[in-house]
Amino acid sequence: MEQKNRYIENYLANIAKKLSENGINITENQILQITNSYSNSDRTIEEIQKEIRSLVEEFLENYAETIATKQLENLPLPFNGITLNNQDIDLMLIAGANNPQELQTALSRITNIKYSLNTTELTEEQFLILRQQVYDMYLNSLTPINDYIKNNRLKMARKIEYLKSSGNLSQEEVNIINKIISTSKTSQEIIEKLSQAFSPEKNHQIYEIIRDFSPIEKTGIKSSTISSSRNLLEEIRHNYNSITIDEEAKYGKIVLQDGSFDFRHLKKSLDFAKSLNKQVRLNTLLFYMDCPDELYNLEKTKENKVLVKQKLQSYVDATTKFIAENGYSDTVRSIDVFNELLNRFSMSEEPLYMYRGNISQLETILPNGSLVIDDNIKSGWLKHLDIADLCDVIAVARKNLPTTDFMYNDENFID
Repeated sequence: MEQKNRYIENYLANIAKKLSENGINITENQILQITNSYSNSDRTIEEIQKEIRSLVEEFLENYAETIATKQLENLPLPFNGITLNNQDIDLMLIAGANNPQELQTALSRITNIKYSLNTTELTEEQFLILRQQVYDMYLNSLTPINDYIKNNRLKMARKIEYLKSSGNLSQEEVNIINKIISTSKTSQEIIEKLSQAFSPEKNHQIYEIIRDFSPIEKTGIKSSTISSSRNLLEEIRHNYNSITIDEEAKYGKIVLQDGSFDFRHLKKSLDFAKSLNKQVRLNTLLFYMDCPDELYNLEKTKENKVLVKQKLQSYVDATTKFIAENGYSDTVRSIDVFNELLNRFSMSEEPLYMYRGNISQLETILPNGSLVIDDNIKSGWLKHLDIADLCDVIAVARKNLPTTDFMYNDENFID
């Protein structure tokens, strides 16, 4: 037994020496722990050697991962970024105001709330109270995300409330809208009936007003305070050189129900970044969930493929031209042009990773009996378009923004 113990000690010492020669140091304590674990073992030398080799291989794999992580941490990355949504920005505009004039400017850019501000001279204490009131008013305009999860009709209901209280409708028009709401089962049905009830000009105004209101809280926003928003603003000023603007450049945020484009909210976000001298990454142009139902639900035909491609290309062209023609080319450093073309859970016996356009669009039955396609497997734009079509669309963006970095963003790459 002593002879076998000495053999194991020498075997481990030789391994440690070879590792040391390659710049990988094993401590005496580590060697002693392994030696003791095999001391007086009943297993054969061959079995022990095999197990030790397995331990060494595992150690080397972990060592390699550690080194790779350290190398990544030490890379001189040019951008240190933070992701912001429109509610983050709105609250920072309010909290960052240091006088009545700055607060008035912030309110002129924010559409979720309307507040008539008297900018006559206020004491510092009066201004701080007023700013807090405006901040609280904004938070109170938001429906908690958990309430929306329980009842997804809340979003449209809140938007209609906002529309009716906007002061842009006559009593007769309000009555028409009330009738539409009472006789409609879905948000899409409401939109369709609105388009039939009013002139194109009035509909455009209605769609702009509805777009102006973001009634559902982004995760965690309602727990914000003026202090936390001011601290976040200072953190961005001093510790970040890039802002990722979430959602404001997406199809559903730019394209109104009548097919026109509304860039006011994207402009607000870009102006915010520009005022802080920060670069911007936009997320995202082509995201499967942004394909509107009226296009997604079209039958898959050659004619509809042409229509869907034209709609998508018009939006991409208009959005990238807006950036180029309004002084934002130097601010927008990169755009996520494709987002999640893959699907990690195809809900079938197919391969784990699938191109989203290849997944069968199987309907599932909800508790209320309606048939829907699970968002996880929904193909969106890819129901009608293939990769070549998407590249044609992005070629238009490249023509408008020749120096902007175009990125492919897919969270399914994380594992």
